[in-house]
Amino acid sequence: MKAGQAVLEALRAEGVEYTSASYVERPEEIADAVKDALASNGPSVIEVPVAEHFPAPAPTPRGAGRH
Repeated sequence: MKAGQAVLEALRAEGVEYTSASYVERPEEIADAVKDALASNGPSVIEVPVAEHFPAPAPTPRGAGRH
């Protein structure tokens, strides 16, 4: 696992035993990762990086959110 390693370690620290873990790099890999997770019959972790597929958020106008 990549960035999700911290999540997996936190789960282990809390006593959660997961049965599968996958790192998905391309959209076409998602279906297989979900099938594997469902077949494991237990908690699973699937890490899907999304930052590169979404544009950066638009800047917030100055003063927005202040009333």
